[in-house]
Amino acid sequence: MTQNNSEFAGFVPVLTVPLSNTPGALEPVFKVFSQNNAEFAMLSGFSAGPMGFIAFAFKNPQDAQKVHKGLLQAGIFSRITDALRIDTKSFAPGDLWNKVFQPFFSKGVNVEFCFGFGDTQFFFTSDQKAAAEILKPFLSTKEFISA
Repeated sequence: MTQNNSEFAGFVPVLTVPLSNTPGALEPVFKVFSQNNAEFAMLSGFSAGPMGFIAFAFKNPQDAQKVHKGLLQAGIFSRITDALRIDTKSFAPGDLWNKVFQPFFSKGVNVEFCFGFGDTQFFFTSDQKAAAEILKPFLSTKEFISA
């Protein structure tokens, strides 16, 4: 279950599904969403040759759990992990480096994967709790969105 690990950091559940990069591969995944009346807030997908991944960010942790269970019952592997969700609306040019990436790298926290759209960015790091702590001096609570 997802939990808020820091007053400055919002953690949200992200469900990742590996898929073949073929027509129709997404159909059974979205069927499970429909069957469970579940809603996602954002999705990101990418492929590498014959395989790909799709990641769904959820506002509601219960929806993430329902879909995960439904996918497993349908024989589709999925994994739920917590993502650090950052609202970058107030960021100036260069702030993503100055407030996020550079502090992570200087403290040895690896950014394993990130995605986003518009003013919302999701980060998976080698140590999510440490990442939240590192960001405290650089970001106000207003710049983070809690799930």
